[in-house]
Amino acid sequence: MVGPRSGGLALVVALATLALIAAENGGGRGQIIQGPIQAKDLPVRRPPDWQYCNFACAESYNITTDSATNEIFVQVVHKPIAGVTPEMAVWWFKGNVEGDMTHPVDGMTYPRYHVWHPRDHLYQLTKRKSPLAKTVPGSVDKAVWRITEFIIASQRYLKSDANCIWSDEAYANDDIQVVALNITGLFMQLSIGLSNKPMRLRHLWSASPQGLILTSELRIGFQVKGTYTDRKARTVKSYNNKYARKAFGGRDPEGTALLWAQHCLEEFSNMKHFLPALYKNITGL
Repeated sequence: MVGPRSGGLALVVALATLALIAAENGGGRGQIIQGPIQAKDLPVRRPPDWQYCNFACAESYNITTDSATNEIFVQVVHKPIAGVTPEMAVWWFKGNVEGDMTHPVDGMTYPRYHVWHPRDHLYQLTKRKSPLAKTVPGSVDKAVWRITEFIIASQRYLKSDANCIWSDEAYANDDIQVVALNITGLFMQLSIGLSNKPMRLRHLWSASPQGLILTSELRIGFQVKGTYTDRKARTVKSYNNKYARKAFGGRDPEGTALLWAQHCLEEFSNMKHFLPALYKNITGL
C-alpha cells in the first residue's frame, strides 16, 4: 500500500506541504502555490505585449483524467515556432532566462523573463545551482528554479495596483527541480516530496525547416509506484482528490489545466519574437 503505513515517505513529505496548500486554496484557482503572490513580486512596468496566439498556436491539445487515480494529464502539441532551434531552447533554459535585455519594440530594458510573456511573468531565478555544474560547466540538471507567474491573467498587474486585486487569478509560485535539460528537451518536477512528485512537466523538442517542433506534457497528481494494484490506486486517488488536485486548481483543476495549456502555447510562441536575435547577439551563432 502506498502511504504512511507502508513507508511511503515520498507521499508523506509531499502531503504535509500540499495539505497546507490545499487548505489555503480550496476555494480558489491558484496553481500549486507555495505562498501568495504579493505586491513586492510585481513589476513597476511591463514590456509591450506580443500578439498572443493562444490556442491558434496549437496543432492539438488534450486534457484527460485517469479514472483510477484522478491524475490529470495535459498534452499540448505546438505549431512549429519559426526561427527557433533546439540549440536556442537549450541556451535559453541554461541560465539565460535570467538577466535583462533590450526590447526589440520600444528599445527599453526589461527582465528577459518579462519579455518572454509580458502579461503573465513575474520572475524566474535559480534558487539552488546544479550540483553537476562543477564537473559539467553550464549544467542545470538537478538545479532548483523559483518560478512565479500568473496563468492567463485578466490584466497586466503592476506594483502600483491595489493590493491583492489579483487574488482570484490562477498562478504558480513554485520551487521546480530540473530533472534534465538536453538537445531533446527539458524535464522538470515540483521539488517537494521525494520520489513521488505531485507535478511533472516535460517539453520535448526537435528541429524542422519550419522551426522548433515542440510537445509539452504536464502531469498533476501522485502516481502508483511499484507493482500496480487496485488498492494502491484507490489510496493514490484519495490523496490526489484531497491534496494534489485541489492544490493545483482549487474548485476546478481541469479548468486550471486548460489555462495552463493556453499559457504554455503563448509563452513558447512568443519566443519567435525575441529569442533568435538575442541568441545571435550574445553567442554570435
